[in-house]
Parts: sequence; structure tokens; C-alpha cells
Amino acid sequence: MPNPNTENSDDSDIVGQPSPSVLEPKPIEKEEKVSRLELTAYSGVIPHPSIIAGYEDILPGSADRILSMAEKEGEDRRSLEKKITEDDGNRAYLGLMAGFLIAVTGLGGSIYLGLKDKIWASGIMSAGTLTSLVTVFVKGKERRRAETEANEKDVE
Repeated sequence: MPNPNTENSDDSDIVGQPSPSVLEPKPIEKEEKVSRLELTAYSGVIPHPSIIAGYEDILPGSADRILSMAEKEGEDRRSLEKKITEDDGNRAYLGLMAGFLIAVTGLGGSIYLGLKDKIWASGIMSAGTLTSLVTVFVKGKERRRAETEANEKDVE
């Protein structure tokens, strides 16, 4: 970089200092051409009506085929979502039944051990059973809350 204190240096070479020609105003021409850019955005399952009309012009009957294809895709998606919902319900029911069996077995075993004068074993078994059941329910509730929050963020 040239030294700004020397006599032969040009001020336009100093970083941060524009040359005087940059600071001069540019004369405005009386007739300036104005350009216009137009952007159209469309989002949906089926194409924009003008696009469908273009397909129909090229190949008669294609608009009906496009709409039929969109309807079939919608039906397939709805049936898949229904199956997923039913499977989730069945899974939840099976989870409740498994939890109930574990609770009955664990607490029944601890009662049996208590009746056989195995107090320590009975206490450990009942505490372990109750702790595991409470942990499963608390973790399940936290997971459902996290899924609900994630779904709400997706909707926004």
C-alpha cells in the first residue's frame, strides 16, 4: 500500500477513501427505461389452472387425468393416515395391557413374598415395580409433550 504522506501518491488508492469521481453525482437522463419483474408463486396438490389449461391445449383430456391423479393420491394419503392412526391406537392398548400385567405380577409377587416373611425381598420387588411403572408413565408423558410441540411448530 502506498504511503499517503508522500507527494506522488493518489488519494484514490487509500483504502476507505473513494476517488473524487465516485462522489460526483451522476446526471439523470430525462427518459429512463423502467423494468418490471413480476413473480407469481403457486403452491398446491394440483398445478395452477393456467398450467392445466396449457396441458389441455396440448393433449385433450389431460386436465381430467391430472385431477383424477390428484384425487387418487389424496385418497391413498388419507387411507394411509387412517391405518397409522389405528396402528397407534392398537400399540397404545397393547402397551397398557403389558403395563397392567407387569404391575399385577410385580405387586402380586411382592405380596406373596411379604406373606412368606421375606420382608426385604417384598419391599425391593414392590419398590422396583412401582419405580419402573412411574418412570414409564413419566417418560411417555414427556415424549407425547415433545411430539405435540414439534407438531405445533410444523403447523406454524
